[in-house]
Amino acid sequence: MTTKLFTTLLAAAASIILVCSCSSDAGITVVAGTWSYTLEEGIPLPGPTVQSCKATATGTATVASDGTYSIAFPALSCSGCTMLASTTGAISSSSIAGSVTASISGSGCSAQGPTPNPAPATGRCNSTTCSATTPEGASFAVDYTLSPPS
Repeated sequence: MTTKLFTTLLAAAASIILVCSCSSDAGITVVAGTWSYTLEEGIPLPGPTVQSCKATATGTATVASDGTYSIAFPALSCSGCTMLASTTGAISSSSIAGSVTASISGSGCSAQGPTPNPAPATGRCNSTTCSATTPEGASFAVDYTLSPPS
């Protein structure tokens, strides 16, 4: 009886593992060309704690055949503060990694500049997009998603 129960449990566990291993994303195919991006920036504003307001933009960027890219994002403004950011990095089939450099100007900005600067920007890729974000501990936020040419 014990052997039969163990065999049944072992067979059930094997079928669960088989089911779980079947659902995976193959990742994105990295191709050279003009990719589109969506961007959201968290611009640092003054306050008791560093706050940010959100500004968004869209655009295009050139990605090389090895997955490398460099993007100078447009200047975005919010509540009297303008942030200018740029990023460089690389895309693989499953991940995106790079760094973001930012500067702020205007009467509405936090006295604290963007820190760390540059900040790492990392993320994951699925079969249609790659999304990167700066770390939560940074005083500013830059989140962007790249989509390959159609």
